[in-house]
Amino acid sequence: MPAFDLKNKACIVGVGTSEKFGFALDKSAITLQTESFKAALEDAGLKREDIDGFNTAHGGPTGVDYDEFAALPGCHFRWVNQNWTHGRWTASSVVHSAFAVGSGLADYVAITNTYTARRGYARYFPREGGGGESFRDSGGGHGEVAYHGLDTPVAGTAMA
Repeated sequence: MPAFDLKNKACIVGVGTSEKFGFALDKSAITLQTESFKAALEDAGLKREDIDGFNTAHGGPTGVDYDEFAALPGCHFRWVNQNWTHGRWTASSVVHSAFAVGSGLADYVAITNTYTARRGYARYFPREGGGGESFRDSGGGHGEVAYHGLDTPVAGTAMA
């Protein structure tokens, strides 16, 4: 079987960042991620409705889960990839997104990432257990996003 050829099938068309970088920004991870998303859309000359793919390095509790991100700006994605690659996320996210575009799974993929650190925004979260689930911005006992009606781990697992 021949190798999948990505040449001339995908490219980066816009880049955006939040207004600031650092530990003490007093903004949630999802707020920073949404600011970056809007800046990238403007840079690319695209609208929110154009984006049908999403890729992030890791979700909650220290980042933003893709479904939580999609709900805030009102996105509807056909393709999603949520890795747990942490500090080595950039190259794998770009390659996964290029595969999605090159294979027709998505036309435009947004790649975003944020990290909630104890020294930053997470200082506002409860200290139970020293981190982990207490880092979550939203939801039920484990941060499940209740607007889907799935506010417990069992409900989310049953759906999967």
